[in-house]
Amino acid sequence: MKPILAISILVAAVSSLLATEQDDPRFAQWMENSRAAFANNHMIVYVKLESLEGKLPSEEFRYDRYPGKVERIQLSNGASYARKKGKKWIESDDWGESKKPLKKEQVAQLNDWVARSARPLPSRLHRPCR
Repeated sequence: MKPILAISILVAAVSSLLATEQDDPRFAQWMENSRAAFANNHMIVYVKLESLEGKLPSEEFRYDRYPGKVERIQLSNGASYARKKGKKWIESDDWGESKKPLKKEQVAQLNDWVARSARPLPSRLHRPCR
């Protein structure tokens, strides 16, 4: 009997969230709170990028960000890259303490990956992320 009650409560909670108008002040506050949490806390994103046409190989990586300190990208092949605040991307296994410079193309790819993985929540749920 308890599982049915728990499921009923969960369904009611989800339904009330879905029914909330996006112009409701509570919705705006929830969005603001979530953005603030993402901006001020360690964020970890596991990313898998795939081509819709299947023409390009997929890419998988882990992106870590400590706001105002350092970012790191770890590839599935073991390669690791870091960027300290105000610095450039470098190949580094120790969060940017030791470094190996990267080519311009590698830096552009890392910046593109970060842009894809660290997007803020959209201001309205029905808008697609671009």
